[in-house]
Amino acid sequence: MARLDEIDIKMLENLQKNGRMTNVDLSKAVGISPPPCLRRLRYLEENGVIKGYYAKVDLSVLGAIEVICIVSLNSSNQEIIHDFLKQIKNTINVLDCMAALGGKDFILRVVVKDYNEFDSILTNNIPNIKGVTKIKTYIVIRTHKDTDGVPLTLFHSG
Repeated sequence: MARLDEIDIKMLENLQKNGRMTNVDLSKAVGISPPPCLRRLRYLEENGVIKGYYAKVDLSVLGAIEVICIVSLNSSNQEIIHDFLKQIKNTINVLDCMAALGGKDFILRVVVKDYNEFDSILTNNIPNIKGVTKIKTYIVIRTHKDTDGVPLTLFHSG
């Protein structure tokens, strides 16, 4: 587990707000010179704290439909779970797949371009994966909170 100090937190907070910031701008924002800033940045990347940099796309502007699916499997057999996860990882419409406790097995965040694609995914794709016994779907009509990044002060080790 990575231990973050105050400078690491400041770096990550700045990068979460603007992932395109240069090393020089980042070093100024956190109050250190560029060479140690770059070393810290490389450390955070190499140790998996920073998983990548990307542009956040607004699905609603594209007219996409976002769906939350609660999927139950008929078994906790490792082979069934492995096969399910392999199929889900190969389904481009599935943006996120989370294992959950509390009676349900997986929570999926799915995006489709229209209701025909929604019907196809939920009729021909996910239900036909070996072990799937139940799917409950929720169509997202509005997002009231969409957080960029994580609250890093929770992880300060100082």
